[in-house]
Amino acid sequence: MTLYGMVRILKFVAVMTYVGAVIAGFTAASAQDRQQAVHAVASPALLAIWVAGYALACLRGTSTTELWIVGGFLMSLTSSLVLVYSAAKGARTGRVFAGCVVPLGLAIALMVLRPKWSLLHP
Repeated sequence: MTLYGMVRILKFVAVMTYVGAVIAGFTAASAQDRQQAVHAVASPALLAIWVAGYALACLRGTSTTELWIVGGFLMSLTSSLVLVYSAAKGARTGRVFAGCVVPLGLAIALMVLRPKWSLLHP
């Protein structure tokens, strides 16, 4: 297996870990468990996602200023900030959950579809 393949698997595992921690951050019974899911699992997983993504871009020779990379970073950051807010304030409403999950879904869609800036400026 190539280095690129291993980093790609690492990123996939980190994304799945983050998604699981988001779910736990909203569904765990106690506030302490929710905070632990967010701070001890989701935050390190997101860091692993970003580092692996950067490594993949470097290994492919892809500019880190591409629309899908910048957008994915901003959407994942938004998701994480809402998740941390939820854990800190104990906010588990549908709006807060959507505020976390919608940007996460958009980030994943950007990573899969990889739109370029040229789509905005044909």
